[in-house]
Amino acid sequence: MSENLARFRDRADDYAKHRPSYPAALFMEPGLSALFTRTELAADVGAGTGLFTRQLAAVVRKIVAIEPEPAMCAEASAFLRDHANIEVRQGRAEATGLAAASVDLVTVAQAFHWFDRATFRTEARRILRPGGAVLIVRNQRCKDDPFMQDYETSIRQHEVRPAVRATEAEITAFFPAGCATCVVPWSEDIDHATFLGRVRSNSTMPRPDHPAYAGMTAEVDRLFIRWQRDGQVRYAYQCQAWWGAP
Repeated sequence: MSENLARFRDRADDYAKHRPSYPAALFMEPGLSALFTRTELAADVGAGTGLFTRQLAAVVRKIVAIEPEPAMCAEASAFLRDHANIEVRQGRAEATGLAAASVDLVTVAQAFHWFDRATFRTEARRILRPGGAVLIVRNQRCKDDPFMQDYETSIRQHEVRPAVRATEAEITAFFPAGCATCVVPWSEDIDHATFLGRVRSNSTMPRPDHPAYAGMTAEVDRLFIRWQRDGQVRYAYQCQAWWGAP
């Protein structure tokens, strides 16, 4: 766990400024909309800098955002300070510090792959009220988009740490009784500075003081020049969601 946290210690600023949010259509999906409507209190675990938390705050009554990494937690506190219905706490998904049977919904956005899944399931069951659910959300780059294909082939050559991922089968297996799912396609146009910051925010990528950083930035420049239109490149995503009893 400490090694995983160290990956983000010097990325909080890039993460807060350059990571994508989530499509508005996700929050209007009928099954999720019904889930949000009946949620009095949600725990957003592995909240990072609060990107998903802020959007969730518009559709549920109250949220406790829980993030283990101190710099990310500080960014979340600053980012979410104007939202009266959000409380930010430092803590882990596997040990939230929340009272038993105290929340209606546990959300995980772009973080499930970092968790000890068995321990997280135990903790989720402990803090959820009867009938409560876990919602797992992630943005995935579209595999059939030409720019995203070039990105995957080119940028991943510059990784300096192994990627940590969860397969769809592993996510589905988290829900023993089955789960509901949805996929929301969406896209975002970003400029060069945001493109570089988004790549740099990835935990597998070199930081500016690493010998591999210059090669990574050169690849970013090449990709941007090739694929930009009117000074922007288009990220094509699929936002995937799974929800059910843990």
